[in-house]
Amino acid sequence: MQQPLTAQEGLFFMIERSPEFTLLNERDAADILGFSVKTLQRRRWLRETPQFLKMGRKVRYRLSDLQQYIEESAVKPRVASIQ
Repeated sequence: MQQPLTAQEGLFFMIERSPEFTLLNERDAADILGFSVKTLQRRRWLRETPQFLKMGRKVRYRLSDLQQYIEESAVKPRVASIQ
């Protein structure tokens, strides 16, 4: 029989399985998006996407919000018409 997870193990399990619970600092978020940290800071100041969280003085980004931003940034190709 499997032993129950401790609270800390359960939290790590949820984070691994749930991107909405995975919080990243601005450096990690910038690396994922291919932006500089300054670009993310400017986008925050302008209230542009991606969405961010402000917890006290700390700024964090949900992994799920970064994934959504990337998906919404996709440019769909046009279908070429052959004449």
